[in-house]
Parts: sequence; structure tokens; C-alpha cells
Amino acid sequence: MALHGSLRTTRQIGPDKKGTALLEFAITLPVLLMLYLGFVQICDAVAVYRKTTTTTRTIADLTSQMTQVSDTELDSIMSASSQVMAPYATTGVRMVLTQVTVSSAGVATVDWSRGSGVGGDAVGSVYTLPAGVGINGTSLVIGKVNYDYLANLGGIVRTEIPLGDTIYMYPRSTPKIPKV
Repeated sequence: MALHGSLRTTRQIGPDKKGTALLEFAITLPVLLMLYLGFVQICDAVAVYRKTTTTTRTIADLTSQMTQVSDTELDSIMSASSQVMAPYATTGVRMVLTQVTVSSAGVATVDWSRGSGVGGDAVGSVYTLPAGVGINGTSLVIGKVNYDYLANLGGIVRTEIPLGDTIYMYPRSTPKIPKV
């Protein structure tokens, strides 16, 4: 019986584990919150990038369907296409529509260009196309959209992520879209 009583006393002297879970939770909570906020910002940045790509496709697609364009029409296309970015802010959106003609020698030159939030490409300048884009003797409509996404991790870390896309399309109705 005396032995049984001494074991009980030894258990009472041993370490108390009642606050261990609370201490572990207090240590891991800030890490888990930062992971969660980071994941939310990554998902939001991916959604904005998809909107940027959709906006790029929209401005190039609408322009490539025209038989002729004017500055007013190009401004209207870019203005309407900025609605594709909703619900994200459009103040940081920069769009450029450019038409280039590829000569028989394979040199692309700018026929016309119009920008929104940024200047367009210089008319008559040589435009460098990626390898495999553009066929000699044809014209291309080029849509470019750039957006500076502001990532905000709970008000602690604020960083700007540049997002952008460029899309090349051939005119659909005419070999070349004149600007009037």
C-alpha cells in the first residue's frame, strides 16, 4: 500500500501538460495567418492576371474585326474593354493597340498605334516580332495590356506585381486596317 501511495506522489510531481496546446497554438497562429493571407493574395493576383489576358484579347479581337479605324473608335474600344477588368481598379491599366505590316523581307513596321494610359508605338518604326509570328506581306494587330497589381498582405507587406500580356491577331475583314 505504501508503494501505491508513492506512485501517486510521483505522478503529481511530473510535468504539467495542461498549457502545452495553448502555447503551441500561440506560436503557430501568426505563421498560419501569414500563410492564409499569402494564399489569398496569390489567388487574387492570378484572377487579376486572367482579367488582364482577357482584356488584351478583347481589344485585339475587336480591332481585328474592323475594316477601318479612327482614334475615336480605338479610344472607345479601349475604354469599353477596361470594363473587363471589373471589379478590379482600372487606374493602373495601360493598353496599346498597334498595327504592323511585315514586308516581303520580313521587317515589321508600325502602320498606326494608339495607347491608353501610356503612349503608343512610333509610326514608321521597326517593330520586333517574336520568332514565328508574322508572315511576310501581311499585317498584324497587336494588343498589349499592362497592369500593376498591388499585393497587400494584411497591411503589413505591400508590394507591386507587374502583370501584362501581348496578343497578335491578323485582320479578319481586310488584309490591312487603315486608320482614318
